Amino acid sequence: GKLPSGKRLISEDVFREMITKQIDFTDFIQGDNLFPLDGYSFGWQTGRYRDRYILRHTGKIEGYSSIQVFMPEEQIGVSVLVNFHSPTMSLMLTVLYHVLDKLLGLADHDWAGEFHGKEPAPEADFNDCYVDLFGERYPQAEERNFGPQDDSITGIYSNPGYDPVEIIKEGDDFYLVNRHMKNQIIPYFGGLYKVTGLKEDILTYDLPLSFIKDKGGSITALAIPLEPLTSDIIFTR
Repeated sequence: GKLPSGKRLISEDVFREMITKQIDFTDFIQGDNLFPLDGYSFGWQTGRYRDRYILRHTGKIEGYSSIQVFMPEEQIGVSVLVNFHSPTMSLMLTVLYHVLDKLLGLADHDWAGEFHGKEPAPEADFNDCYVDLFGERYPQAEERNFGPQDDSITGIYSNPGYDPVEIIKEGDDFYLVNRHMKNQIIPYFGGLYKVTGLKEDILTYDLPLSFIKDKGGSITALAIPLEPLTSDIIFTR
């Protein structure tokens, strides 16, 4: 980019360093015929497409996906936007590679066939944004029915870094309420509970939920992995 005066916003040397491969980075695309990339620079995956240096960035939020690529040597750039968040990579790459081939003056190729194949995609492909953290942590857990003892879990729980968590009972069912979302709770033996369908960005989680008691047996806090890469977050009553 440039200012109205024509002055560059980023010097050529700095920009060159920003788009140069810095580390090895395994692509989610598999198969040499699909041109997987192998590196990472400053926010861009790096590699080669048909023997040409290419940089790619992908992103998505719920209901929206995008992919941007550019070839600095050919001075080609392409953006593909989709009003859907998952699964979209095969669709976006099909369009992207077709456009790149046209811009490079190459022969047409059946990219739809390469990415989609002849058989319909398995149902699991459409659940790639569903994460069952409960099942991963407790694969042997056994579901049970709610009992009178479960009434004690209701209440409001707080943590200074998050919105409050409220456990409510409606009829015979229990729900966790957080950030204006209400998610059903399922009880399991061993003092475990599962929160179903909690939305976080583009992902949908089934999360383990447990309660902490004092020496007298009264519930004082709950623990839930709202940040899957850290320890469970503690909310106190």
